[in-house]
Formats: sequence, C-alpha cells, structure tokens
Amino acid sequence: MNAERITVIFPGTDDEGNTLQEKASLFTGSPDVILSDYPGMVYVRIVKSGSRQADGTYALEDYNAVELPGKVTPAEVSNLSFLDYVRYHAVK
Repeated sequence: MNAERITVIFPGTDDEGNTLQEKASLFTGSPDVILSDYPGMVYVRIVKSGSRQADGTYALEDYNAVELPGKVTPAEVSNLSFLDYVRYHAVK
C-alpha cells in the first residue's frame, strides 16, 4: 500500500472565512486513511465520508482519528499493518 501526497480540504472555514486545508498522505482503500504529520506526533484519520475531487484534492467530510506520538514516514507506514504501526510507536 503506497501513500500519495495530497491536499485535504476539511469542512467549514477558519475565522477569516478561508477553507481549512493541509497537505497529508493518502492511503487509498476501504476505508481510505489520511496521515498528517504535526510536530511530535502523527495524526491518522480513518475516512468515514469523503472523496477525491476532480482537481486532485480530497474533500474530507467525516472521520475517526487516532493521535500517535513521534514521527514516522509514509513509506514506513505503508510497510506496516495498523497494529504494527501502533506497536512501533509504543516501543519508541
């Protein structure tokens, strides 16, 4: 399972009325999984509702999320099962 770098569009807007968006890694499947890197953590979003748009962005509507401490690359994630990924962070 390989990741693709995409721009995720979130529902709603910020205080200035701008679209909420960020760069992330998309693992397509059933369901799609979106991996976002933040300082000191990785945020995993399991998509409940959302889709790829004609412009190549991903419109995310609803998701479940898991926050994991540390940093791991999408390439490392693609070689691990989700349980292996959780274990990877638990022993770091």
